[in-house]
Amino acid sequence: MKILLIEDDEILADRLVQSLTQRQYVVDAIADGQEGLEYAQGAVYDLIISDVGLPSLDGITLCSRLRKAGTSTPILLMTAKDVPDERIRGLDAGADDHLTKPLNLEEMHARVRALLRRGEVTPETVLQTGALLLDPVSCQVTYGDQLLKLTPKEYSLLELFMRSPSRVFSRSHIIEHLWNFDDPPLEDSVKAHIKGLRRKLKQAGAADWIDNVYGIGYRFTPQLTPDTLPDPASVSSSPTVTPVAATDEPSSPATVEVAFKASMANLWEKYQGLMSDRLDALIQAAEAIQARTQTPEVLATAATAAHKLAGVLGMFELDEGSDLARDLEMRLETGQVEDWASLPALVKQLVELVRLAPAETSATTAAAPRYALLISPDRTLAEGLMALGQATQHSWQQVSAIAEAEALIQQSPPDVVVIDIAAASLWTATLTFVQQLADRTPAIPTIALTTTDSLIDRVAIAQAGLQRLLMKPVTPEQVWAVATQVQQQHRNLTAQVLVVDDDPVIHQALRPLLEPWGLGLTALETPDRFWEVLEATQPDLLILDVEMPSFSGIELCQAVRTAPDWQNLPILFLTSHRDAETVQAVFRAGADDFIAKPIVGPELLTRILNRLERNRLLQTRSHQDAVTGLPNYLHSKQALTQLFETAQRDATLATLAVIRVGDLGAIADQHGPDAKHAILQSWGQCFQAMAHEVGTVGYWGDGEFVIGLNVTDKTPEDTLASLLQILRRQIITLPNGVRLQPVVEHGITTSPEQGQTLEALYRGAIAATNRGRISLV
Repeated sequence: MKILLIEDDEILADRLVQSLTQRQYVVDAIADGQEGLEYAQGAVYDLIISDVGLPSLDGITLCSRLRKAGTSTPILLMTAKDVPDERIRGLDAGADDHLTKPLNLEEMHARVRALLRRGEVTPETVLQTGALLLDPVSCQVTYGDQLLKLTPKEYSLLELFMRSPSRVFSRSHIIEHLWNFDDPPLEDSVKAHIKGLRRKLKQAGAADWIDNVYGIGYRFTPQLTPDTLPDPASVSSSPTVTPVAATDEPSSPATVEVAFKASMANLWEKYQGLMSDRLDALIQAAEAIQARTQTPEVLATAATAAHKLAGVLGMFELDEGSDLARDLEMRLETGQVEDWASLPALVKQLVELVRLAPAETSATTAAAPRYALLISPDRTLAEGLMALGQATQHSWQQVSAIAEAEALIQQSPPDVVVIDIAAASLWTATLTFVQQLADRTPAIPTIALTTTDSLIDRVAIAQAGLQRLLMKPVTPEQVWAVATQVQQQHRNLTAQVLVVDDDPVIHQALRPLLEPWGLGLTALETPDRFWEVLEATQPDLLILDVEMPSFSGIELCQAVRTAPDWQNLPILFLTSHRDAETVQAVFRAGADDFIAKPIVGPELLTRILNRLERNRLLQTRSHQDAVTGLPNYLHSKQALTQLFETAQRDATLATLAVIRVGDLGAIADQHGPDAKHAILQSWGQCFQAMAHEVGTVGYWGDGEFVIGLNVTDKTPEDTLASLLQILRRQIITLPNGVRLQPVVEHGITTSPEQGQTLEALYRGAIAATNRGRISLV
């Protein structure tokens, strides 16, 4: 497990790093709050441990910014002794737990283990799979009565696999979790450690427990047989081992392809009725053609049925059926009588093939339907949530009282609970109820709606286990968005995928394929409420079918690409159309990828994961200057333009300031590019630390930093005074010992007196910029 430690006391930081690494954690240690924020946002961590009193950015502000940015990583704050205000402000800012100094290391490790267990399905102290036991307290691994001697990286790999037994981990994901920035892995490091762990497991008797999913990654696949299961008597007598809780997670098949085929076998039986309806539509059309009584409506219905069958039959290993259905669709759509001559025979052949196909279903119990629960008398809110749920196949249920909710939860636990605290008299009962939900295995995440906002109430409900508190009034879309975010965090999802396809078989096929990889799925059958659901779910990737009622997938793609906020959303088309005209139209509309139905599970999964990973990298590079860490010209220009347009519309004053490094070119000529890089990096950290005070910030190149701010009671000069003072005090020491103190040049213009557009204000600020030269200290 990977931990980010932010502590400016060098002695304490070294002691904590030593203690954590002895417990097999991977630790990145940072001494500066602003730098810690950059690390937390730029890499994947399982836990963040931060001091409160930090240079550049204090721990509480850091915590607040991470939560506002949507970071769900658990945060453990270290606070000074006998300072309760710090603890309260830390929890209110979004911290999950706190420690008081001086630290007790054993208590710290206990709290670390507790935070790392949150949100997991199996909250037992000792991780257990069959006869394999991993004890995070002693860092020992045993198989039966054998002690496995693992290297630190092998131990961390095994813990990662055992904590997420249904996940497939890519090489990049493993590197993010098990290596720190100061210890980058070699090219074949992951492969070598996997090989070593496999060999030691095999020697102990656990052969083939780690599977290599070709081209994708690795998966934990325990081969459980009666002789590999632990002795019940020995387990029950051990005070540190808790039996594994039953879960609704899928079992761990040998490969993604096997898992996909297993889920398809269950779906075949589930959708026999739908398949029969589609075949009946084709039979009806064939009979009408033979009797010469066909109508456009009958032919259109049959063409749609053939299109749907062509898209799904191949997923059930009926490739011949997909080909026949595609041929039928083409013949029905041409409208040519000569194409209909062989149609009845083709329909008969397809019917015989589909209805004689063996239903190789596994003897599994159908999973309980997923739903979200609203406890509120607000019928308008409930109807709005149910309408959104109906459109996306995410069911919502409403009850008015906690007692009704408890009875419903006893029958079938929901994914998330939203409770409306309508009166002060309900606070005590609500806190007890929330605590009960948090104590369940697995826990049920909870969101509260209230009209009162006080620090005491926030602390009380946070300690009870509440995930979010929303202030009323709220819209169904706001509740939906927060509920989606909470579920994504609770189920350890790394990305959200929105699928728009009018075939329910596709939705049911994609869910078991994507969720083991940490990809949440929102399914929409009709595009009528597409934009509403898009804004509410904020997906990381969009999958569209081409042919749908009301709007085609191509039309939806074009609409998305015209919206500035969705320019970078990856869009993947999943359709049974393979003709060159359709493929060209899809890419002209702005699609990123195209996959022909029927779905091939591993191929689709690989394309989705690669597209998500590439998009994250491109977004970071496209929005952020690599040296200063600030928004680059294009990204900050958009925010600044909006700021001045809003000021002009509201008839308010706004200011643009340009702050520049004096003679940056001369510095580079005299001292080399490393000196320029060091100055820009140092200034970038100063701007990031002061961004919350000075307004919208960006780096426009050539040493120019641009700031946009609304004029308030303070003058622009007063607002910028602290930042300018910090910059003037910056002294950069080069490797050769030369110390540089760059001159700060700045100019300020105000809208609308000195210009109304960003370009005019920028020219004015440059003209007003003070000139200076480099100083050697």
